[in-house]
Amino acid sequence: MACSHIDVIARLSPPKLVHAVHREECTQCFDSQDLPLGIEVCLECFNGGCSEPVKHHAQTHIARSGHKYTLNVKRKPKPSPQRAEEEEPPAKMTKLAIQEDREEDRYEKITTVKCWACDAEKGRELPDAVKAIVDGVIESMSSARQSEVKAWEEEILPCEHTLTLHQESTGPIPASGLAKCASCDLKENLWLCLTCGNLGCGRKQFGGVDGNSHSLAHYQNSLHPFSVKLGTITPEGGADVYCYACDDAKLDPEMAAHLSSFGINVQTLSKTEKTMTELQIEHNLQYDFSMTSEDGKALEPLCGPGLTGLANLGNSCYIASTLQALFSLPSFQARYNPSPPSTTIEHAASCPEPLPASCIECQLRKVSDGLLSGRYAVPRNQHFAGSPPSETSSGAGETPKEFQAGIKPSGLKALVGKGHAEFGTMKQQDAEEFFGFLIDYSKFKSFPEVLVVHAKKFQLVNWVPTKLDVPLILPPANTLELGEVHLGHGIQPGEAALPEDAAAAPSLPEFDAGAMQQLEGMGFPPIRAQKALLATGNSDAQAAMEWLFEHMDDPGNQGAPEPPAEQIQLVQDMGFTEAQARKALRVTNGDMERAVDWLFSHPDDMGEEPGSSTAPAASSTTKEVPGTTDVPVRYRLKAFVSHKGPSVHSGHYVAHVRVGQGEEWVLFNDEKVVKADEESVKELKGLAYLYFFERA
Repeated sequence: MACSHIDVIARLSPPKLVHAVHREECTQCFDSQDLPLGIEVCLECFNGGCSEPVKHHAQTHIARSGHKYTLNVKRKPKPSPQRAEEEEPPAKMTKLAIQEDREEDRYEKITTVKCWACDAEKGRELPDAVKAIVDGVIESMSSARQSEVKAWEEEILPCEHTLTLHQESTGPIPASGLAKCASCDLKENLWLCLTCGNLGCGRKQFGGVDGNSHSLAHYQNSLHPFSVKLGTITPEGGADVYCYACDDAKLDPEMAAHLSSFGINVQTLSKTEKTMTELQIEHNLQYDFSMTSEDGKALEPLCGPGLTGLANLGNSCYIASTLQALFSLPSFQARYNPSPPSTTIEHAASCPEPLPASCIECQLRKVSDGLLSGRYAVPRNQHFAGSPPSETSSGAGETPKEFQAGIKPSGLKALVGKGHAEFGTMKQQDAEEFFGFLIDYSKFKSFPEVLVVHAKKFQLVNWVPTKLDVPLILPPANTLELGEVHLGHGIQPGEAALPEDAAAAPSLPEFDAGAMQQLEGMGFPPIRAQKALLATGNSDAQAAMEWLFEHMDDPGNQGAPEPPAEQIQLVQDMGFTEAQARKALRVTNGDMERAVDWLFSHPDDMGEEPGSSTAPAASSTTKEVPGTTDVPVRYRLKAFVSHKGPSVHSGHYVAHVRVGQGEEWVLFNDEKVVKADEESVKELKGLAYLYFFERA
């Protein structure tokens, strides 16, 4: 019998550019399209869910949303074409192209439409149904791919110096004048001053590109603001331009005209050197901590529960290293990866957000399951369909032949980025700032289970954060002991509390008590009574009452019913508090647009209703302070995050985690997970950036 819902499915709209299509992996775990069961993509909201029997995230989404139609997507790699001996090798790529990767060239997709209205348990398969929406889902850029493309995009704009350049008339430069640096013999990494035509070498760059900074020295002597890198100029007028005055890469809209002043025709040029963007990408991909031991042997790759790598999403090592350190702690494991996992299943069924991709709780539970379960900690060659991840994958004692593919925390990164302007970019960030964004910690009223120490490794030099490689002397046996002197006891005799720095709330006028009593006795709400008194001089109840009757139909003077919870939530999602959202909707009679305008025009109004008290009721019981006040307390080093590079905005982060009760350490370098050698741990411990101690 044919499915009776074919016509309904055929009327569904394919995804548009604004839609996030989660077809690569489940939004609540890291099961992906590369596994035998594939991913169920909802054909109405494009959420991705797994149909794994225990977690059944796809079925949970169907039950919660009422969306009954999915597209099952599976992927497997195509065999690599073999080049015959007599064939020419492929042309070498000379320019980095930032574009969507063509999946169809490398993978085969297997798709099946399913109707869950016909079969609520497994979904009824409709093999040849509704080609239009199937093609729309497959051909759309997936949510994960959108993040990867953005990772390498860099917006470079003109500056005042490139827009107002005044060139000195020097005439054409002979070819010999463009062959080497004017101050040394370097013949690559050459920068041409677009003001006077001086040719100087650049700074020494990652990847073995030499430089003596003679172009920078020319700027310091002449103040000619910017130069172009020879070898990066294309016939289209593209090139690497650096403004020394702005100390940043910039765009020169008139590059062809400026170069023609020196007799250089861009139409005859071709790109022969890497641009700064290409070098930066190469730097981020290859700027690694050493993966060899002191004796030169390659470090052992590890796989198994608690040994899952996190793939680099593009300058995301600060996220990976911090998450690895945090989820090595028992308290984090118990909070986000409880055993048995009943609370995680319950949260998936009752999540307050409409989609898991919008819920920070769902994403942290997803990361916890991915890192700790061991299902995804498998060598790269076992990543595709036909080789499902095993619950008993290789443990710490086994040595796989190659590194893991790693799981991609793109959902968590995208969600965190919505609430933090810096983490929303694809630039390198400070691991300590990211840690602070996830966790709030302060001075102890008691000693916590986990102690985090931030080594202040950066100071401002000429307003530029500069790294200080000053080693921290750790206590013997990596164990920190805290005693009575470290415990806070509150205000002591002879001490006075410092004044609070909280901003003073706007004061309300003193309303005539008798008039207020009369108006409230007539049934008017306090806020309307106060508004009437303010409008009539704040003294005469009769005048205030007449004003109220005259302005009964004014906006905001009706009964101001309680706004719907959905409207309050929408306003809260814009960054306002619940009290602010509620008040704004009340005074604008539930008009969303006017409510937002009202909030922006009343930035100091915290939403407190006049006459109401926001002070919490006094509690008859003292809140128990977590932790312990028994001394001494000992903390043993559990993990540390290290940074390699000159700035928080560049370089690379890795995490070292101690496993077991001994001194065996594991290095987490993005997706690479290896057994760390003793000498490197000893060397890096003193220069770490974040230290995680757990109470012994």
